[in-house]
Amino acid sequence: LSAGPPPVQVPGVVGRQAAAAEGALVSSGLRYHAALLTVPGSTAGQVLRQSPAAQATVPRGTTVTLSVAEAPRWRPLTSFSGVDDGHSVPFRIRGSEWRVGYSMSYQGTCLLLVTCLGPSASAVNVQSSSTVDSFELGEGSTETHTFKSGPGLYRVDIEGGRDSAQWSMSVEDRY
Repeated sequence: LSAGPPPVQVPGVVGRQAAAAEGALVSSGLRYHAALLTVPGSTAGQVLRQSPAAQATVPRGTTVTLSVAEAPRWRPLTSFSGVDDGHSVPFRIRGSEWRVGYSMSYQGTCLLLVTCLGPSASAVNVQSSSTVDSFELGEGSTETHTFKSGPGLYRVDIEGGRDSAQWSMSVEDRY
């Protein structure tokens, strides 16, 4: 009587790109299941873990589960709005970059006839109390400002300027 096909050794695929890892498993007579993981700082498509582990002996046709790094994408964190001065609640950034999307409009008439002196925003690292970057809020909608300050705890402060303006902001993290 036959004992069936001989068992196979699971190849080590951690660190490889998913397509190459899947090919190695299939050519060894194994199946695979890939699950995406959000891991800031990892390379998109890279295999981070596998189960069963490399060098394990398993029956041919066994499914190996791969944990694969997901491609970075923008993820909403918080939004806030106000008139003149204001600030956000502290928020934690996980990725290497983040952005503020904003819209702003003046209320009433400006003090100067030619230009308005409106609000500006500053990104502050809450742990060090240092300003990461500052920018002026331009009138209009769907404006963005991107920061490459990396992971940390931040807050956005708005200084109203000399002319009254209404603004709204949303913060997104990219990981």
